[in-house]
Amino acid sequence: MSGAARPPGRDPKTEAQRPAAEVDLPEEEGPAPGWRGFLASLGLGELVIGSMAASLLAFAAWELGWMQPDPDLAAPAYHARIGAEEAPLRLAAEVTPAEGLLTLELLAGQAAPGRALHLWWVSADGAPLSLLVWPEGAARQDLPLSPALATRLEGAVLAVTDEPAGGAPEGRPTGAVLATGALRRAE
Repeated sequence: MSGAARPPGRDPKTEAQRPAAEVDLPEEEGPAPGWRGFLASLGLGELVIGSMAASLLAFAAWELGWMQPDPDLAAPAYHARIGAEEAPLRLAAEVTPAEGLLTLELLAGQAAPGRALHLWWVSADGAPLSLLVWPEGAARQDLPLSPALATRLEGAVLAVTDEPAGGAPEGRPTGAVLATGALRRAE
């Protein structure tokens, strides 16, 4: 016997036969201590690189025109001048079908005291449909259009009538027609 002491439980013959998973490996070091180790554990380096890559892709897409709004969709497809150029009551109307929106702007005039301006949609078949009673003091109104109206733009006329305060009491025009304007395709 050589007289060298062996650690208890370790036999050199069986040590070589042990699977690799059971072999003792030196322990790995954790992240560096201090702020540097803390920031590394958060993965901020990967986050910064990923953010820069995403920003670069978005910038390239914008510059190549992939993210630009389609001017045909954003532009008003129909417009109308309601009332003659010299009339005391004039409104401008624009319809943007992509947004389903009718935008109205009061250019001149107002309702008589104790009366209301009532806006109507008159389709090609001549049936008036109440759109709104113009709020006193308002200069602009944005109205969402129903899908049914948005498909009947061609040949439609917008009309404004003089009605009692609160609008036409029977749901159809009763007062004098103050101004009209046909919707025309924008060019």
